[in-house]
Amino acid sequence: MSLAIVLEDKDAYPVAGFAWIHWLAANITRFEIKDNESQSAKDFIQGQNSWTSIQGGEQPAELCCYYGGMTPPDKPHMYELHVFALDKMLKLERGFLLNELFWEMEGHVLEKFTLKGLYDN
Repeated sequence: MSLAIVLEDKDAYPVAGFAWIHWLAANITRFEIKDNESQSAKDFIQGQNSWTSIQGGEQPAELCCYYGGMTPPDKPHMYELHVFALDKMLKLERGFLLNELFWEMEGHVLEKFTLKGLYDN
């Protein structure tokens, strides 16, 4: 059993042209991740966030496999943290993309939960 998470900002559509991905993580086997631990954790795998996009400054992929902070550019944005309980560990490599996560999770989601929060600079 494992957990996977997606932190996204759908309110970024008008500004970026797509839902901004702030964090992708999979193969989580614990129930707590401390502040800034995405920078050092070795016991789960992380995918690329949207800072690799043109709108994010085309940061190198190796710098975008962590939590990428919330910075709404135009108004308060609604952020969604999707948590998926899975019946297996996923076969993904560091730097995976959102679509790869969903393909790998297909048929293995036991439960899912979404937490929403409004954030403003």
